Amino acid sequence: MRSATSQTQPEDMVLSHIPGFSLSNDLIEQALLPLPQSAPLFQKALAGSDDLDESDLWRWKDGPPYVVESGSSSSDPNGSSSSAAERNFTERLVEVIFGVWLCEQGKDDEVLKEQFLQEKKSAALEGLSIQVAAMVEEWKLLTAFLEDYIADAREITMAHTYLQWQAYKTYHLYYLHFL
Repeated sequence: MRSATSQTQPEDMVLSHIPGFSLSNDLIEQALLPLPQSAPLFQKALAGSDDLDESDLWRWKDGPPYVVESGSSSSDPNGSSSSAAERNFTERLVEVIFGVWLCEQGKDDEVLKEQFLQEKKSAALEGLSIQVAAMVEEWKLLTAFLEDYIADAREITMAHTYLQWQAYKTYHLYYLHFL
């Protein structure tokens, strides 16, 4: 039995985040923006519902630039000429993609938790630290890219949605929320 005066070993520590660096306030602020959790389409996508048409989601799952058909949405980046139907479609698209991403993350978290618990804590944390550092750099590059990104209203919305998701994933992993 360990005495009260002995040092806590890394394998015994209870951690709330990955040690060694911190996240920027901008990333944290973006990560904490609310997801559309009360939206019915978000809930369906999160549950992995089979009655959602996800045939067109492939183009939005990764970051910009996006592959879109010409004339598929408003050509005005500010969205001022977007029809109400286009804006509504984009809002529903955001709800679905967040639900899909969160559903996928839940599955990934199960695998990550199992791997984390099987490794020595110090080795697992080192691996996660490298992964989070890469995610932070990707988020920074995407943030800089979006400053000059010119696209239609839907693409701009989806690019910012993707940026928010990258911040959310990074925050989630940094604070070990998968455990």
